[in-house]
Amino acid sequence: MMDLASKKTLAGESVYNLGVGEIDIPTPNVLKQFTKKIINEKPINYALTAGLPELREVWVKFLNEKHGSCFNSENICVTPGGVFALFAAISTFVKQRDEIILIAPYWTIYHNLILLAGGVPKVVETSYKNDFKVNAEDIKAAINKKTKMIIFNPASNPVGNIYSRKETKKILALCVRKNLQIISDEVYSELVFDDEEFVSSASFPEFENNVTVIQSVSKSFTMTGWRVGAILGPEEIIKQIATFSGISVACTNSVGQYLATEAFRNADQIMPEIYKEVLRRRKSFFRNLNEIFNIKVKPTAAGIYAFLPISLFGSEEKNSLKFCREVLEKANVVLIPGVVFGEEGFVRCSFGGQIEEVKNGLLAIAKFARK
Repeated sequence: MMDLASKKTLAGESVYNLGVGEIDIPTPNVLKQFTKKIINEKPINYALTAGLPELREVWVKFLNEKHGSCFNSENICVTPGGVFALFAAISTFVKQRDEIILIAPYWTIYHNLILLAGGVPKVVETSYKNDFKVNAEDIKAAINKKTKMIIFNPASNPVGNIYSRKETKKILALCVRKNLQIISDEVYSELVFDDEEFVSSASFPEFENNVTVIQSVSKSFTMTGWRVGAILGPEEIIKQIATFSGISVACTNSVGQYLATEAFRNADQIMPEIYKEVLRRRKSFFRNLNEIFNIKVKPTAAGIYAFLPISLFGSEEKNSLKFCREVLEKANVVLIPGVVFGEEGFVRCSFGGQIEEVKNGLLAIAKFARK
């Protein structure tokens, strides 16, 4: 989709990108200014494989205070982005033909990383009417002797749903009883709305030996291009992951780590401003969506996406890839087809972009749909 869009852009056409997976907000000024200081004053050398000690310290402190975890500096390995953290975790745990449970709709990267590691994705279906939430019984039915792991994604991409403490505990308890490892992807933990509570899988001490958490500064601090993520879990597992990281990428870039350290030290100043702006964009997106298409869709509980049935746009098309291609070709709007998330008949829209661009994109889709 992005390749097709770039060709249109190069040809001089205006393209509205509702498929972008990031918040279109510049890196905060306090971090820009600190970047110059890093380059002038800090040694830009190889970092420790597990990450800069000062970054590991402030990161676990933030998560412990914010989400009730009990990590220390030995429970974290800094990685070049959250995607690599996922790959390192999956590769460390998974052997050939092991099954890993995915909850559909799932972030498409999960599926690909499992295949890359030699594992087999085992998809558990959910329902749009139930906010695409899974329960313990659904997961139990998918477990067999080959099942090794589950990837859990509270505040998920693409659907942005939230699990209560009770719901989370039931899921984790089942997985522990079945001796499954749990990878909990929590990169959207700081973008939760309407007084909903984000429940970290690491906030249950009784399950800590089975839980590995993926985190990133990309969404929390709008630092996508700096590529700094982290994986947190039991010390012995983190040592294995650090070894895997060391022989594959050596270390995460030093400048990004220094910058991430400063971001956490200034979190009280930076995060509220980013949150306020994302909240504004979310409100605008759903207001415009409902008005333009004369529908009633409730705002997403977390993240920067809306995962919507194609029918809401006034189309009878069931093939999401075909629909997205037509919308891009004829309306110059980028959407992401639901099929890549394991859910046909849907599309993912991002409200992380500039408000006017997103609104104009919705208007262009409506014009296309009328034709």
